[in-house]
Amino acid sequence: MKETVEVARLNSIPTRFSIQKREGFQIMNTIRILVVDDNDELRLCMIEYLKKQQDIMIAGEASNGMEAMKHVHGNQVDVMLLDMIMPNMDGFGVL
Repeated sequence: MKETVEVARLNSIPTRFSIQKREGFQIMNTIRILVVDDNDELRLCMIEYLKKQQDIMIAGEASNGMEAMKHVHGNQVDVMLLDMIMPNMDGFGVL
């Protein structure tokens, strides 16, 4: 049995997660993550780590806030790992 749960984001735009229920357990489908950081080495390290995790998919990556905004408008993202201090547009500008 599947049910849809609505979760509010910080910017009040709701997103939906599909959750399967099996024998009293709730199993969330794949979580799509956007990794945003201007430090290339750190960003790639986070992506490498996250790719190894079950139920996580890298929805994309960006090196600044402007790239992140373009990616969010064109793709569905459940979670954004967002650096606050970046060139062009910082994390606060993205939120």
